Amino acid sequence: MNVSMNIADKAGFYREIRRVLRPGGWLVLSERAFGARSPAMVERGEKPPNRAVALVHGAAAAEIGANMGRALLEGRVIPIEVLARKRA
Repeated sequence: MNVSMNIADKAGFYREIRRVLRPGGWLVLSERAFGARSPAMVERGEKPPNRAVALVHGAAAAEIGANMGRALLEGRVIPIEVLARKRA
C-alpha cells in the first residue's frame, strides 16, 4: 500500500515484481483506493480494511491521512489499484 508512489522507475518496479512472483502468484497493490471504500463498508456494518498507515505511523496517521486527502482533492495524487497474476 502506498509503495509505487515513492519509486521513480515504475517500469523497473513492475519488472522486478514480475521477476520475483512465483508462477500463479498474485500482486495486490492499493494506492489510496481503499479510503473511498472504507466509509461505505462502515455504513453497511462491515469491518473496513486495516489502515496500514495507522499501524505504521501511530499518532501521526491522522495528519498524514488529512494531507493525502487534501492532495487527492487538489489533483496532486492519483489513486490506483493493481491486481495482477503471473501466469502459471
